[in-house]
Parts: sequence; C-alpha cells; structure tokens
Amino acid sequence: MTAVAPLLQALSGLLQRDDSPREEEVKSPATPEAPVSVGALQSLEETLSQALELDDLQTIKESISKCLETVRTEKSKPGRIPSANVPPSATLSVDAETGLPGRLLFEKIVADSIAEGRNFITALFVVERLPLINKRFGRVAGDRVLLFVAQYLAQELPDSNSLSRWGGPAFSAIINSENSEKMESQIRAISNKPLSANIDVGSRSVMLTISCACMMEQLSGTASPEKLFDKMDDFIRARTSG
Repeated sequence: MTAVAPLLQALSGLLQRDDSPREEEVKSPATPEAPVSVGALQSLEETLSQALELDDLQTIKESISKCLETVRTEKSKPGRIPSANVPPSATLSVDAETGLPGRLLFEKIVADSIAEGRNFITALFVVERLPLINKRFGRVAGDRVLLFVAQYLAQELPDSNSLSRWGGPAFSAIINSENSEKMESQIRAISNKPLSANIDVGSRSVMLTISCACMMEQLSGTASPEKLFDKMDDFIRARTSG
C-alpha cells in the first residue's frame, strides 16, 4: 500500500486545486493558467494504469480505478485543458530567449484588430536550418541565432512594437499600411536579405549564414483568427519538416 499511496495523494491534490481565478489572473487575461496540465494528467494516467497491474489489495485497485476514471473525465472536459498541440511558448507572455512578447499576446492583438475591423498585414518569419544549427553547434548557438534575428527584425520592420516570438524558429508581426502592396514588397525584402553572424560556440567563434522564410496575410474585420493561426503553424511545419 505504501507504494501506491503517494500516487493517490498526488492525484487528489492535483484534481482538488482551486479553479477560482486569483486576482492577478483576472488582471492578466493574456497569460491564463489551466488548472490541470495535460502533461501531468497523462503522466498520472500512465502511472496509475501501470499500478493497476500490480498484485496488491483489491481495495487499492478499486481506488486507483476510480482515480484513473477521474483523470480521463478531466481530460475530456472541453475548454478546461489546453491543446497538446500548442507550443510551450504559447503559455508565456514573454519569450525567454529573445525578451519579445510571446504567442498569446500576439494572438490577442490579432483577434482584437480583427474585431475592431482594422485592415492590416501579418508577417511570419521562420529561421531556416535552426534544428541543424542546434544539432551541430548546440542549443546555445541556436538561441543566439534567434536573438540575432529578433534584433534584425526589430530594427528593420516599420513597427517593431508588433514583433513577437511565435514559437520554435518563428517570429510574427503585425503591420498597418494603407498601401498593402508596397508594404508586402518591403517585408519580403527584409525576409530575403542574406544575413551572417559571428556566433560564439564554446571557445571559438563561428560565422553562420542565416536565412528566413516569410509568409504574409492581408486581414480585415471578416478574417478568422483561428484559421490564420492554423495556417501559420502549417507554414512552419512545411518549412521545418525533412
């Protein structure tokens, strides 16, 4: 019984958390925190499932079965648990690597702009070959490449205040412009400009060539934020697969 008691206590503590919003959560709607995390529930579910196979007291098995059913019920509740497909950076208001606003804040700005009926352009910049850089030179080098690109985009974009870290190898921005064709040409030029940077790797410095792929969308009050965000994620997958 001592082997499974901690599991039951952990599950009980997790599922009995107070779901009422704290004062700071009400004041910061852009950084919501789900009461139960997907990772924690999946881990508990797997552990409890394995515990059911133990040759232990029948009453303990029954208790674990009830807890397992509770876990599965919690996972099935709509709107309670964030999607597992949402990248970790989406739960942050500020990106740790670059100091830029995170994905949630960008999504909120886009949704608000559409609700207000504004006409604007969204741009997505994907740093190419970042997984290869991480593999060859280490994650630290990859983070420095991201910081370099973030600084470049902030300097070159017409409105650097709109620049955000979308997640993974990608940055996003909103640009307001009366002449959308001219602005798209300008954004394309920013993306296509060949970049190179000296990145410190351990005790040596490495010259890296950096390139970005770009996706742009003209949006208005009739656009769907969800469809836009899905399209952006699809673009990133297409540029980073293989």
